[in-house]
Amino acid sequence: MPTIYSDPAHLQTVKDFADRTGQRAQLDAQLTNLESLSKNREGLQDDLYIFPDFAPMSFYFEIYRSGEQRNHKFRLWNGGLIYHGKLENGSQPETFSVNLTPCDSWSIHT
Repeated sequence: MPTIYSDPAHLQTVKDFADRTGQRAQLDAQLTNLESLSKNREGLQDDLYIFPDFAPMSFYFEIYRSGEQRNHKFRLWNGGLIYHGKLENGSQPETFSVNLTPCDSWSIHT
């Protein structure tokens, strides 16, 4: 199953932000990293669901065993693709997650 974005408008908002702030390559790299986490030992793609997060420009994700019905699946991973950095208005988003090295970028938290 391909990656499922529950809110394509949120994805587009984040991509537009990344384009405006010169961070699109880093965002795309982290989305690719997230998709690679959803490959199982046999090289098959497990089901990756990505949702908006409460933190601005961030996502929550869940990875489920491939081939099972979603409401009966075994959840393998969950976490966030969290944006750490300043927003366009200069404010710092509240992420409620730890980042030991301050930066303007996305990171995967599980």
